[in-house]
Amino acid sequence: MKLELIMKLPEKSKQEALAEYAQRLSELYSRSYNIDIRKLKGQIFTPEQVSRFIANHMIHFNGEKFFTAY
Repeated sequence: MKLELIMKLPEKSKQEALAEYAQRLSELYSRSYNIDIRKLKGQIFTPEQVSRFIANHMIHFNGEKFFTAY
């Protein structure tokens, strides 16, 4: 079964942070295609709050990135 989805992507505005743009794209995609199609294509997005939590718990050591442990 071939599944082809085409969606015109909006431009990123100059004042919009990259995380905000990614969030806006994921919301647009989620509204455009139902969950079954997104699961079939393996396209499930991590919510912005979760992404920011993960990013805030990274540490840098000698140029390498590591996650902090709890």
